[in-house]
Amino acid sequence: MKNVVGQVPRGTNFYPRNDIINRIYSRLESGNHLYLSAPRRSGKTSIMRALEDAPREGYVFIYVDVEDCKDQEDYFRMLAEELEKSDAKGTLEKLSNKGKSTINSFLDRFKRVKIGGVEIETTQPDTPINFTSAFEDLLRELEPETKLVIMVDEFPIAVENIAKVQGSQAAVHFLHANRAMRQRAKNGVLFIYTGSIGLPSVARKLDPAPTINDLNIVDVTPLNPKEALDMCKILFQAGKVPLDDDVIGYLLDKIAWHMPFFIQLLVQMLK
Repeated sequence: MKNVVGQVPRGTNFYPRNDIINRIYSRLESGNHLYLSAPRRSGKTSIMRALEDAPREGYVFIYVDVEDCKDQEDYFRMLAEELEKSDAKGTLEKLSNKGKSTINSFLDRFKRVKIGGVEIETTQPDTPINFTSAFEDLLRELEPETKLVIMVDEFPIAVENIAKVQGSQAAVHFLHANRAMRQRAKNGVLFIYTGSIGLPSVARKLDPAPTINDLNIVDVTPLNPKEALDMCKILFQAGKVPLDDDVIGYLLDKIAWHMPFFIQLLVQMLK
């Protein structure tokens, strides 16, 4: 396990957050759409990437970072393109009752070509595609025999970007469009949202109407004392830094808030 600081640790470099991951699966099993709630540097993105990299049987995860999104149509196009690029497309084609024809008929409606390094969108037919409606149609028609979970990172920032560029009404419309998407999707299609700023406060500031009250909040909590000690020992051993458990326990008492990032930062400094 390498000590990855500042980037997203994946694969064997991710310290398993089994308590939180089990909680996420339990809520998804109940058919809940989720919002991962935690401050910055809490490992939210790492957890979502871990779900994507090693899904349990019966699940397919798609991860999308929408931090740069400033338009509703761009947002749903980004979701579509991530679906097209991901391994989930092939899995859904195999596992869905009518997955192959449904997914391909949607994805074939838009193609991108590059001319002199500039992307030009072409559609079939020649009329512009409405990605909001098309993506909603896809989720309505898709009947996966496995759970498709679309994980949207930095969603609150996308909401704020739309409000700044297009106005608060456009952002409110965007929130309502996402709520409608969740409510009209088939039972096997679920969403997980998170971000480095709080979604509830962003949504309330824009619109007092209940645009996100259907989301089940999962708090990303710090490591418990046993997990924090175990993670420290693994990282110190990998870095060939000889420290006994009492010394590590003293260091963890000084950190107090046992989020993996701060443990990784401390290990890096001491190494």
